[in-house]
Amino acid sequence: MVEKHQWSHYADFYRESAYSVFRQEHRDVRGRTPFRMIEVEQTDHDFSDPDVPECVLAMPLSASAENRWSWDMGDGWRNDSAVPGRILVLPAGVESRWRVRGRRNLLLLTIPSSTLRRILGAAMPDDPTGALRPLAQCTWEDQLVQQLMLCLWHASLAGNATDRLLVDGAMTTLVSHVLQRAGIEERPARHITLAAWRLKRVHEFVDAHLHEEIDIVTLSEAAGLSVRHFTRAFREEVGVNAASLADGEAHREGDGTDPARRPAADADRAILRFRRAESLHAGLQAGHGRTPEAVAAVAQNSLTRADDTRKRECLHV
Repeated sequence: MVEKHQWSHYADFYRESAYSVFRQEHRDVRGRTPFRMIEVEQTDHDFSDPDVPECVLAMPLSASAENRWSWDMGDGWRNDSAVPGRILVLPAGVESRWRVRGRRNLLLLTIPSSTLRRILGAAMPDDPTGALRPLAQCTWEDQLVQQLMLCLWHASLAGNATDRLLVDGAMTTLVSHVLQRAGIEERPARHITLAAWRLKRVHEFVDAHLHEEIDIVTLSEAAGLSVRHFTRAFREEVGVNAASLADGEAHREGDGTDPARRPAADADRAILRFRRAESLHAGLQAGHGRTPEAVAAVAQNSLTRADDTRKRECLHV
C-alpha cells in the first residue's frame, strides 16, 4: 500500500500555512539528488506540521537570548533552546507540534525519501523514520553537518557544472554522515544488485531490439535472473523501476490488473509490456548516468582486468 500524504513537500506547506506570516526564502534544487531549503525568520508561534515524505533538518542561524523551542513528534513534549549551529531532525512521515518563544533565524533542509533511496541504495534502512528518531529527541551539534548545510544553501544558486557536482557530493556526504550519527549499523549486503556483466547483457539486448516490444520476462531472461530478482536488482542498480519506464500503463494480459500491485508470488507471471523499447533504453541511460555503450565498456574493462589478475595469480603459483 502506498502512503498518501496531504503535502508532498514541506516547503509547499510552509508557504501556504500559518508559517506564511514569517519572512522566508525558498530554494528548490533539482538534479540527481533533489532537495529544498528554506531560510525563515520566526517569532512566537504554536503550530502543527503534517507528515510529509521528506526528512527535515532544522538549524538556527541566530536566536534571541531568551528563547524556547518545544516540540512533540508523537512521543511527548521535549524542550530546548534554539542555539545557533545546533541541529534537530524531523523524520519523514511524522506529524509534529511546535511551540516557539523568542526570535530566531532558521535554516531548513528538506530531503525527499526518494533522494535518500537514490543516495543510499542497498544501505537504505528498512525503517528510515525509526532510524532517525534518535536525532529528534534533542538538538545536537555537528560541525560537518553545519558546514554542509551552509554549503548547500550557498551553492544552490550557482549554475556551473562544478557547482552541481559540489551539491551532489555535499548531499551524499551529509546523508551518509547523519545516518552514521543516528547509530545506523551496517547491514549485511543484500546480494540483489546487477553484476556489471548482467547489466551489459541487458543493454546489448535492448540495443539489438530497440524498435520492438520488450517485456520484463524477456529482460529477466537476458540477465539470467528470475523476474522477481531482476526487477529488484534493476531498481537497486539503476535507481529506476523497470516497470515505470513503460510508455503507457503496465498490464497483465487477460484481466488488466497492474502487476506492480500484485503479491510478489505473482511476479513470475506478470507481463509488463513496453510499447517501444526506446523508453527503456532512455531510462537505462538516465538512471545509470552513462550511455549503454559506456556501461558496456566499463563492464568489459572490469572483466578484462579480472582475467588479467587471474592470469598473474596463476603465474605466481
